[in-house]
Amino acid sequence: MLEWFKKPRQGREHFREALFGDVPVPDWLPDDKAAVEQEPWKSFAAARHEAVTGNKAAACDALERIDGMPGLDPRHYLQAWHFLRLLGRKPPDALAARVYGVVVEIATNRGYDVLAAYSNGSARFLSAGGTERTSAGSDQAELYGAALALLQASHWLLEKVDAYPGKHPAPPPEGEARLSLLTAGGIHFGQGKHEEMKASPLAKPAMEQAAALVKLLCESTDVPKAAS
Repeated sequence: MLEWFKKPRQGREHFREALFGDVPVPDWLPDDKAAVEQEPWKSFAAARHEAVTGNKAAACDALERIDGMPGLDPRHYLQAWHFLRLLGRKPPDALAARVYGVVVEIATNRGYDVLAAYSNGSARFLSAGGTERTSAGSDQAELYGAALALLQASHWLLEKVDAYPGKHPAPPPEGEARLSLLTAGGIHFGQGKHEEMKASPLAKPAMEQAAALVKLLCESTDVPKAAS
């Protein structure tokens, strides 16, 4: 149950960690106590309290309430299912295949670029050089479409790769790229040399769509600097 007590991370590492929907509860809960009184934070806090006091059933009930709340940031659903899986509650097959997002990582000699796109059309990007961009999606039609197109281009991972058994791995090594499909059942990822991924019949469409989305994010004058 160390997952319920781990201290939050900050900076670049925190930005990346928050993309996958599998951070410890303290990393996800806001510092603002008033915000924790609102949903879905209230249910996350309740789940943490019940889990650390040994009431597994009540913790699962609180997390399942989150899954039933409409219109949330997709990372909330991912977080809820991550915690449910830690408590031994696995989603049924149909729900396990529900796709909430995709993360694309490219490692270079300068560091790594990381891009995330989600099922609500939102997107988040951090370059190796420190450029940060975020898009809400719904109010930016071109970015919204590009984000959903990236999810669609990455969907093959669901059929070709089993869900990873734990939290997302560390960034790929220099010269490699990784596609991580985020689902209620866990992360399905494919990884290889960047140049080989760009040429792969399976990965090429997603790599091209990721590049197109990054271009849109960096060129848009309406896209603000990202916040966690």
